[in-house]
Amino acid sequence: MRYLCYAAIFSTLLLAGCGGSGGSSPAPSSITIGAMLEQTGTLTDFTPEYTAACQLAVQDENARLAGSGSHLTVALDIQDSQSTPAGASTAMAALVRDHVSYTLGPRTSGQCKQILPAAQSNKVAVLASRSVADDLALPNDALFRLIAPDSEVIPLVARTAVARGLKQICVFYRNDVFGKDALKIMTQQMAAAGGAVVYSQIYDAATGPTDADLQTFATNAMAQAAIHGTSTGIAYFSLTEMVNGFAKLNAQPDAFRTIGSMSSQSLANIQAFISNPAALAYCESSGFQAVAFALASQAAATLPAGAALLNRIAAKSGKANPDELSINVYDGMRAMMVAAEKKSGSDAIAKLNAELASTPAGTLAPMKFDANGDRIGSFYGVYQIDPVSTTWVRSGTLTP
Repeated sequence: MRYLCYAAIFSTLLLAGCGGSGGSSPAPSSITIGAMLEQTGTLTDFTPEYTAACQLAVQDENARLAGSGSHLTVALDIQDSQSTPAGASTAMAALVRDHVSYTLGPRTSGQCKQILPAAQSNKVAVLASRSVADDLALPNDALFRLIAPDSEVIPLVARTAVARGLKQICVFYRNDVFGKDALKIMTQQMAAAGGAVVYSQIYDAATGPTDADLQTFATNAMAQAAIHGTSTGIAYFSLTEMVNGFAKLNAQPDAFRTIGSMSSQSLANIQAFISNPAALAYCESSGFQAVAFALASQAAATLPAGAALLNRIAAKSGKANPDELSINVYDGMRAMMVAAEKKSGSDAIAKLNAELASTPAGTLAPMKFDANGDRIGSFYGVYQIDPVSTTWVRSGTLTP
């Protein structure tokens, strides 16, 4: 009987220590934030600085927590998304097994589409680093994005064209959601500005444009230039597959090469054009301008806070000139940690949604997100090549 009494008392103490069924659970002593990064495959070019940004964000948050007297710590769980949708699925499955509720998402929209059902069903909040496809601009889902969707930037390409006096536009575009949406928006915006899309041509996004595609486009663009003269322009809605395309187009006559051209690109993608001399020559001859999502009214490296963080990322990653958007990765990781540390009964998706809706702090400026959880840009840069230094420079700043 005495042992039963002791057992009863011990059980009562245990229940009291755990709070019982009517109390709240104790705060965890550690949280883990995931990161799906391209460690293998064809998209590893920015992995060193993105990895460093994630590591620095966790390091800084642990220092802040320790300084505040908190016993909470943050860990980082990096999984290889292998540069493919299938690889992203494998990475997501590993994070779910590790009980991770917040993760930096993979790089492409295709990968994000692949993992979204698993993220939704497992209540994992995914903050994607570079996805911009308009068909992922969804409310109340598990996917949040650190770059504005395509629908925000394409009107700025049209505005840039008109500002350059290019009112008759030839469009070369991919046969995917990005390309088709870009053509639709560009057509609408040019008409509203008193111009027109006078020719458009599609190519296979999976294989890139063939030599025949490029020749057909060049021939038709020259025909339009013969009609409309210097008000003819070209808009490319493409990704880095057009580096080789530009190299081949550089062999066309000046009647094509000197037609003013522009594109919507990421800051990361436009760097690739410099590494190919023939592509670079075409960019120079056509006065190629790229409209890209930017983090501030001027290049991040010229701002004290941006330069300081980029220098830290460079030192940790070993890359002398890290992608400016690694700042975005750092800020996104910090936002996820803030959400994860909040004590509430909400799931990770709801908590991150609330955190992003609060306009969280960023390295350069507060971050703004729309109702779909996509970051909206206060700034876009117009970038073009400096023929002397052969580097991309910002020649102007646009706001949506």
